[in-house]
Amino acid sequence: MTEDSPLQAEIKKLIKSSGPMPVWRYMELCLMHPQHGYYVSRDPLGREGDFTTSPEVSQMFGELLGLWSASIWKAIGSPPLLRLVELGPGRGTMMADALRALRVLPPLYQSLSIHLVEINPVLREKQRATLSGVRNISWHDTIDDVPDGPAVILSNEYFDVLPIHQVVKRGTGWHERVVEIDPNGKMAFSAAPSWSRTRVASFMISVSGRHSNTVPTGAARTRGGSSTSKRGVGSAAAPN
Repeated sequence: MTEDSPLQAEIKKLIKSSGPMPVWRYMELCLMHPQHGYYVSRDPLGREGDFTTSPEVSQMFGELLGLWSASIWKAIGSPPLLRLVELGPGRGTMMADALRALRVLPPLYQSLSIHLVEINPVLREKQRATLSGVRNISWHDTIDDVPDGPAVILSNEYFDVLPIHQVVKRGTGWHERVVEIDPNGKMAFSAAPSWSRTRVASFMISVSGRHSNTVPTGAARTRGGSSTSKRGVGSAAAPN
Protein backbone atom coordinates (compact mmCIF):
# COMPACT_ATOMS: atom_id res chain seq x y z
CA MET A 1 0.00 0.00 0.00
CA THR A 2 1.33 3.42 -0.98
CA GLU A 3 2.01 5.67 1.99
CA ASP A 4 0.16 8.96 2.09
CA SER A 5 2.11 12.15 1.50
CA PRO A 6 2.15 14.64 4.41
CA LEU A 7 -0.50 16.75 2.65
CA GLN A 8 -2.72 13.74 1.91
CA ALA A 9 -2.50 12.70 5.54
CA GLU A 10 -3.45 16.18 6.71
CA ILE A 11 -6.40 16.44 4.31
CA LYS A 12 -7.67 13.03 5.41
CA LYS A 13 -7.39 14.12 9.04
CA LEU A 14 -9.46 17.22 8.29
CA ILE A 15 -12.11 15.17 6.48
CA LYS A 16 -12.33 12.69 9.34
CA SER A 17 -12.76 15.48 11.87
CA SER A 18 -15.03 17.84 9.91
CA GLY A 19 -16.72 15.71 7.24
CA PRO A 20 -16.54 15.80 3.42
CA MET A 21 -14.49 18.71 2.07
CA PRO A 22 -15.77 21.02 -0.70
CA VAL A 23 -13.72 20.88 -3.90
CA TRP A 24 -12.63 24.52 -3.55
CA ARG A 25 -11.15 23.83 -0.11
CA TYR A 26 -9.39 20.69 -1.34
CA MET A 27 -7.86 22.65 -4.22
CA GLU A 28 -6.90 25.51 -1.92
CA LEU A 29 -4.99 23.17 0.38
CA CYS A 30 -3.26 21.42 -2.53
CA LEU A 31 -2.12 24.78 -3.88
CA MET A 32 -1.61 27.03 -0.88
CA HIS A 33 -0.89 24.89 2.16
CA PRO A 34 1.91 26.78 4.00
CA GLN A 35 4.32 23.82 3.93
CA HIS A 36 3.12 21.44 1.22
CA GLY A 37 1.13 23.57 -1.25
CA TYR A 38 2.15 23.13 -4.89
CA TYR A 39 2.46 26.85 -5.59
CA VAL A 40 4.05 27.70 -2.26
CA SER A 41 6.87 25.19 -1.92
CA ARG A 42 8.61 25.16 -5.32
CA ASP A 43 9.36 26.77 -8.66
CA PRO A 44 7.07 24.85 -11.05
CA LEU A 45 8.39 26.50 -14.23
CA GLY A 46 10.89 25.40 -16.85
CA ARG A 47 12.61 22.15 -17.74
CA GLU A 48 13.12 21.20 -14.11
CA GLY A 49 9.49 22.04 -13.30
CA ASP A 50 6.15 20.89 -14.66
CA PHE A 51 5.33 23.44 -17.36
CA THR A 52 6.39 26.63 -19.09
CA THR A 53 4.47 29.74 -20.07
CA SER A 54 4.56 32.18 -22.98
CA PRO A 55 6.74 34.82 -21.26
CA GLU A 56 9.44 32.17 -20.75
CA VAL A 57 9.36 31.32 -24.47
CA SER A 58 9.57 34.76 -26.08
CA GLN A 59 10.20 38.28 -24.79
CA MET A 60 7.73 39.61 -27.35
CA PHE A 61 4.82 38.44 -25.20
CA GLY A 62 5.70 40.74 -22.30
CA GLU A 63 6.86 43.57 -24.53
CA LEU A 64 3.50 43.65 -26.33
CA LEU A 65 1.70 43.79 -23.00
CA GLY A 66 3.97 46.66 -22.00
CA LEU A 67 3.07 48.61 -25.14
CA TRP A 68 -0.61 47.82 -24.59
CA SER A 69 -0.27 49.16 -21.04
CA ALA A 70 1.10 52.39 -22.49
CA SER A 71 -1.99 52.75 -24.68
CA ILE A 72 -4.20 52.25 -21.62
CA TRP A 73 -2.23 54.88 -19.70
CA LYS A 74 -2.87 57.38 -22.47
CA ALA A 75 -6.54 56.37 -22.76
CA ILE A 76 -7.18 57.10 -19.06
CA GLY A 77 -5.60 60.53 -19.22
CA SER A 78 -1.90 59.82 -18.54
CA PRO A 79 -2.12 59.94 -14.74
CA PRO A 80 1.09 61.02 -12.93
CA LEU A 81 1.12 57.75 -10.98
CA LEU A 82 0.22 54.41 -12.56
CA ARG A 83 0.28 51.13 -10.65
CA LEU A 84 1.43 48.29 -12.90
CA VAL A 85 0.21 45.12 -11.17
CA GLU A 86 0.89 41.50 -12.06
CA LEU A 87 -0.96 38.57 -10.52
CA GLY A 88 1.09 35.39 -10.19
CA PRO A 89 4.23 36.81 -11.86
CA GLY A 90 6.22 33.56 -12.03
CA ARG A 91 9.93 34.39 -12.27
CA GLY A 92 9.27 38.04 -13.10
CA THR A 93 10.04 37.51 -16.78
CA MET A 94 6.83 39.02 -18.17
CA MET A 95 7.12 42.12 -16.00
CA ALA A 96 10.77 42.59 -16.97
CA ASP A 97 9.86 42.39 -20.67
CA ALA A 98 6.91 44.77 -20.25
CA LEU A 99 9.11 47.31 -18.46
CA ARG A 100 11.74 47.06 -21.19
CA ALA A 101 9.13 48.13 -23.74
CA LEU A 102 7.80 50.90 -21.50
CA ARG A 103 11.21 52.59 -21.33
CA VAL A 104 10.48 54.09 -24.76
CA LEU A 105 8.03 56.43 -22.98
CA PRO A 106 10.06 58.11 -20.21
CA PRO A 107 7.09 60.08 -18.76
CA LEU A 108 5.14 56.85 -18.31
CA TYR A 109 8.12 54.83 -17.10
CA GLN A 110 8.86 57.42 -14.42
CA SER A 111 5.24 57.35 -13.26
CA LEU A 112 5.16 53.60 -12.63
CA SER A 113 4.73 51.89 -9.29
CA ILE A 114 5.20 48.12 -9.65
CA HIS A 115 3.14 45.69 -7.59
CA LEU A 116 3.55 41.91 -7.72
CA VAL A 117 0.92 39.65 -6.11
CA GLU A 118 2.77 36.47 -5.19
CA ILE A 119 2.38 33.91 -2.38
CA ASN A 120 5.36 31.70 -3.26
CA PRO A 121 8.55 32.66 -1.35
CA VAL A 122 10.71 30.70 -3.81
CA LEU A 123 9.34 32.64 -6.77
CA ARG A 124 9.50 35.94 -4.89
CA GLU A 125 13.26 35.54 -4.61
CA LYS A 126 13.53 34.80 -8.34
CA GLN A 127 11.39 37.85 -9.09
CA ARG A 128 13.68 40.00 -6.93
CA ALA A 129 16.67 38.76 -8.94
CA THR A 130 14.99 39.28 -12.31
CA LEU A 131 13.77 42.78 -11.39
CA SER A 132 16.75 43.81 -9.28
CA GLY A 133 17.25 47.04 -11.21
CA VAL A 134 13.61 48.15 -10.99
CA ARG A 135 12.77 50.98 -8.60
CA ASN A 136 9.51 51.48 -6.72
CA ILE A 137 8.47 47.82 -6.56
CA SER A 138 6.40 46.03 -3.90
CA TRP A 139 5.18 42.49 -3.22
CA HIS A 140 1.76 41.54 -1.85
CA ASP A 141 -0.02 38.36 -0.77
CA THR A 142 -3.36 39.48 -2.27
CA ILE A 143 -4.55 42.12 -4.68
CA ASP A 144 -6.51 43.70 -1.84
CA ASP A 145 -3.16 44.92 -0.45
CA VAL A 146 -2.39 46.93 -3.60
CA PRO A 147 -3.10 50.64 -2.99
CA ASP A 148 -6.09 52.15 -4.76
CA GLY A 149 -5.59 54.38 -7.77
CA PRO A 150 -5.13 54.19 -11.55
CA ALA A 151 -3.73 50.77 -12.40
CA VAL A 152 -3.14 48.30 -15.19
CA ILE A 153 -3.44 44.71 -13.99
CA LEU A 154 -1.72 41.93 -15.91
CA SER A 155 -1.80 38.18 -15.51
CA ASN A 156 -0.99 35.11 -17.54
CA GLU A 157 -2.47 31.63 -16.90
CA TYR A 158 -3.88 32.80 -13.59
CA PHE A 159 -7.66 33.11 -13.44
CA ASP A 160 -8.26 29.79 -15.19
CA VAL A 161 -6.59 27.84 -12.38
CA LEU A 162 -8.12 29.35 -9.23
CA PRO A 163 -9.86 26.98 -6.80
CA ILE A 164 -13.53 26.61 -7.67
CA HIS A 165 -16.86 25.59 -6.24
CA GLN A 166 -18.27 22.69 -8.25
CA VAL A 167 -22.00 22.03 -8.21
CA VAL A 168 -23.62 19.03 -9.92
CA LYS A 169 -27.27 18.40 -10.70
CA ARG A 170 -28.71 14.98 -10.04
CA GLY A 171 -32.19 13.53 -9.83
CA THR A 172 -32.47 14.74 -6.25
CA GLY A 173 -31.49 18.33 -7.10
CA TRP A 174 -28.33 20.43 -6.90
CA HIS A 175 -25.36 19.18 -4.88
CA GLU A 176 -21.97 20.70 -4.15
CA ARG A 177 -19.19 18.30 -5.10
CA VAL A 178 -17.00 17.28 -2.18
CA VAL A 179 -14.02 15.08 -1.40
CA GLU A 180 -14.57 12.28 1.11
CA ILE A 181 -12.80 9.10 2.23
CA ASP A 182 -14.13 5.92 0.62
CA PRO A 183 -14.40 2.48 2.32
CA ASN A 184 -10.88 1.65 1.12
CA GLY A 185 -9.42 4.67 2.89
CA LYS A 186 -8.79 6.61 -0.31
CA MET A 187 -10.01 10.11 -1.12
CA ALA A 188 -12.79 10.21 -3.70
CA PHE A 189 -15.30 12.63 -5.15
CA SER A 190 -18.82 12.60 -3.79
CA ALA A 191 -21.72 15.03 -3.46
CA ALA A 192 -23.09 16.88 -0.46
CA PRO A 193 -26.80 16.62 0.42
CA SER A 194 -29.11 18.32 -2.06
CA TRP A 195 -29.79 22.02 -1.69
CA SER A 196 -33.13 23.73 -1.42
CA ARG A 197 -34.04 26.13 -4.22
CA THR A 198 -33.50 29.00 -1.80
CA ARG A 199 -29.97 27.85 -1.03
CA VAL A 200 -29.15 27.35 -4.73
CA ALA A 201 -30.37 30.87 -5.51
CA SER A 202 -28.40 32.29 -2.58
CA PHE A 203 -25.26 30.44 -3.70
CA MET A 204 -25.56 31.66 -7.30
CA ILE A 205 -26.09 35.25 -6.18
CA SER A 206 -23.07 35.00 -3.89
CA VAL A 207 -20.85 33.57 -6.63
CA SER A 208 -21.99 36.06 -9.27
CA GLY A 209 -21.44 38.87 -6.80
CA ARG A 210 -17.86 37.77 -6.15
CA HIS A 211 -17.04 37.33 -9.81
CA SER A 212 -18.61 40.62 -10.84
CA ASN A 213 -15.66 42.13 -8.94
CA THR A 214 -13.08 40.10 -10.84
CA VAL A 215 -10.74 42.11 -13.04
CA PRO A 216 -10.25 40.41 -16.45
CA THR A 217 -6.71 39.71 -17.57
CA GLY A 218 -5.00 42.95 -18.55
CA ALA A 219 -7.84 45.18 -17.33
CA ALA A 220 -7.28 48.77 -16.26
CA ARG A 221 -8.46 49.78 -12.81
CA THR A 222 -9.14 53.23 -11.37
CA ARG A 223 -9.92 54.34 -7.84
CA GLY A 224 -13.23 52.92 -6.76
CA GLY A 225 -13.15 50.33 -9.55
CA SER A 226 -13.03 46.56 -9.44
CA SER A 227 -10.73 44.33 -7.46
CA THR A 228 -10.03 40.65 -7.69
CA SER A 229 -11.28 38.22 -5.07
CA LYS A 230 -9.22 35.06 -5.17
CA ARG A 231 -8.91 31.91 -3.14
CA GLY A 232 -5.57 30.74 -4.48
CA VAL A 233 -3.29 30.25 -7.44
CA GLY A 234 -2.85 27.21 -9.64
CA SER A 235 -4.40 23.82 -10.25
CA ALA A 236 -4.78 20.63 -8.23
CA ALA A 237 -4.76 16.92 -8.93
CA ALA A 238 -7.91 14.90 -8.34
CA PRO A 239 -8.06 12.80 -5.17
CA ASN A 240 -6.69 9.29 -5.33
